[in-house]
Amino acid sequence: DSVSSSSTQLWLNETEIREKLDGIESIMGSSPRWVMLGRVFNANNHTHNGTIIILVMDSEQEEKIGVGREWNRRPLGYQETYISNSALRQINVQPNMGERVHIGVDLLQLASTFGGLDEDAIIEILTNIIEGYIANN
Repeated sequence: DSVSSSSTQLWLNETEIREKLDGIESIMGSSPRWVMLGRVFNANNHTHNGTIIILVMDSEQEEKIGVGREWNRRPLGYQETYISNSALRQINVQPNMGERVHIGVDLLQLASTFGGLDEDAIIEILTNIIEGYIANN
């Protein structure tokens, strides 16, 4: 089924939706987006921090189907993000200078939003994230 839910979340299987919509001439396509709360920290001084809204999207897919036509920024590279100037000012970081920030997400809260995952699946996901981080640093 394309839709699943837990007591507080409604999830859409975007891959299945994309497959069902494929070939319908009047529909250009679909693209997933995830929104979550997080924290941004000045990399040199974590006392400078703030709450942010994190938007995760497939910018290549969105460009392909014409979503966000006004988005004229280049695709992000490894360990890059776009952050609003107001969030940067809040943590005392200058925009467009290549300065590093740290972004934090409560992984347990994030994992719990995926209501159908059991403890073993959550541990596997977190292990993969940590191993990927270690391999790239």
